Amino acid sequence: MRASGTVAAALALARDLPDGPRRLFELAAVAALADAARAPGLGLAARLDLLETALRLGEGPRTPALLRWCLTTVERRPGLLTGEDDERLRIAQEQAVAATLDTPRLDLADAATLVDDLSRWLRSRGRPPGRAYRLRARLADHVGDAAAARSWLARARAEGDDGCPACVAVTGAELLGGWGDWSGALRGLAPALVAGSPCTAAPERGLAAALLPYLGAGQPEAAARAHGRAWRRHRRERAASRTVATHLRFLALTGRYRQGFAALAARLPGPDEPGSELAVMELAAAGALLCRRAATDPLAEVSVPERLAEPDLAVLGGRLRDRAYGLAERFDARNGTRHQSDRMADWLAEALPGRRLGPPAAGPAGAD
Repeated sequence: MRASGTVAAALALARDLPDGPRRLFELAAVAALADAARAPGLGLAARLDLLETALRLGEGPRTPALLRWCLTTVERRPGLLTGEDDERLRIAQEQAVAATLDTPRLDLADAATLVDDLSRWLRSRGRPPGRAYRLRARLADHVGDAAAARSWLARARAEGDDGCPACVAVTGAELLGGWGDWSGALRGLAPALVAGSPCTAAPERGLAAALLPYLGAGQPEAAARAHGRAWRRHRRERAASRTVATHLRFLALTGRYRQGFAALAARLPGPDEPGSELAVMELAAAGALLCRRAATDPLAEVSVPERLAEPDLAVLGGRLRDRAYGLAERFDARNGTRHQSDRMADWLAEALPGRRLGPPAAGPAGAD
């Protein structure tokens, strides 16, 4: 009992720490203490916190072993996990599948196994299967199997999805937008844009998902309004790097080069800095698009920040293009397809309909 009390006190202290490397270290230490004290309930609690923290910090490679421990422990001793923690584990399981798509260092087969387990869990509780089907759609889309992805997305919508309505809507819009279905993407976004949504990512993530569909549908002013509202949040969120790539594409396609280069300089990690490989790949590709559009636009007023270390647009664009393609090749080697390389090539050649919007009415560089 005394040992368990010590572990519980250590867990309370670790939970009070802000997100960061120290919190990860302390929670891992508490999990080891719980194992030594033969306190599986505390070990599970520490690992759930550790799992959620790792996912928030983009530490995807940490998650498979943590999830396996939690799922195996709960299978052997189901009484350890009740109520809210049961749902926490399954949300973390969904996020871990998504995290597999962020790095080529994780095995897609592990993600598929996690989805299978989630499907069984949903079925055993009489819940709709849409959460699992939505993840299957994302996995299929990631490797370029658009037919399978469309089928899974349609099944998720037809058979019910009790996940966060805003997140469900954004996932669907991102998939449809990636396939060029602009009107379909915009139609499905309503739940992500309503005022007062309980989702912590709404409405900004939904607004970002609408940017390219608005341009593709010939509504550049609507895209500009959506960018202005969402960018105030996304420019400050380190976890929003993939969303920032979408903002960069919008800025490149509408002639807001000064803001685009300021945002790129602030958010693109250096070659040796940590970050989601998928996010870095997309940021680099969006930056290369920005360089190409600025270099060929006779009306462009370009000021490349010193942090990007290269004022020549052709050289900078080539460096960013090579970085994007290099990462895409790593994903393709893992996935066994050419889809990510082809997708980046499409981004680099992007020319959606619309018109130059010019600079915003007010706001500092990169903050419009």
